Amino acid sequence: MLRSNSSPAEPITRAIREGRAVSESALPIDVFRDVYNQLKGDDSTASLQWILVFLGDQVISQPIGIPNALFIITNKSGRYFTLQDFSFVDTSRTVTLGSVTGKYKFYSFTRDVFGFKGVGLILTTFAAVSYASYSYIPTQVELSVSNALISALSIFISIFSLFVLTVDPEREYRYLRENRYHILTQSDKYIGAIGIGALVLAIITNSLATLEREQTLFNVALAILFAGAFVITGTAFWLVLDYHFGRRHQLTEVLMAQTVLKRFQDAAARAERESANQPSPTNTDQQKREKGV
Repeated sequence: MLRSNSSPAEPITRAIREGRAVSESALPIDVFRDVYNQLKGDDSTASLQWILVFLGDQVISQPIGIPNALFIITNKSGRYFTLQDFSFVDTSRTVTLGSVTGKYKFYSFTRDVFGFKGVGLILTTFAAVSYASYSYIPTQVELSVSNALISALSIFISIFSLFVLTVDPEREYRYLRENRYHILTQSDKYIGAIGIGALVLAIITNSLATLEREQTLFNVALAILFAGAFVITGTAFWLVLDYHFGRRHQLTEVLMAQTVLKRFQDAAARAERESANQPSPTNTDQQKREKGV
């Protein structure tokens, strides 16, 4: 009796060579590595070019020119795939899209959006508001401000959620190629979390402001909560005004530039066609001689 020592990759590579449809929805990266290396070692499939679309803990892959072969590579640990995980792939023959550098973390978001000076300004404002709240701001004023913050943040979160969920893939798909789409969606997530955090702080501040302030520790905690809600709310509004308006402005500029380039290219192509259709002087003279003119 013969014993089969075939690996999980062999039936997949055999199907690709034979032109049969292949669809793997939960393929481990080790099996995909074997599939890739086996196809690369075969003369008939060594020249294949591949597409890798990084989508967090999943990577969608397909050889170019073979649309009936589709692989969804998954990471059971939930860790984001990076291009380093696919070091066995020939990058000169591979198109990579999506989050190739891994997860865009909150630290990177604060560094890119605020910078060290911006973070320092936020902390300084927080300290100043905390001191003013503890020393000078009456309880009634804190209560009124916290009520206003709750109303403003509720409206902010509702409008922001609608804005973020209204995504037009036809307009923003181009960001996938340069890892921009993942960064934008993660930034939306962080901005939403900042707004929700400010709302929670405002609700807690509003609840505590109605109590009697008799202990120093209580007053310090209330001042910190009030300053946190106030400063974080201002930060969330600033992010929408600066970051998201800048993002929308950039998208509009890209579309305008593409429209302008397309019009120039169409005009150049039209002029080239008209020039090709016009008879040359030599051909005109030859036609006249043939007609006896």
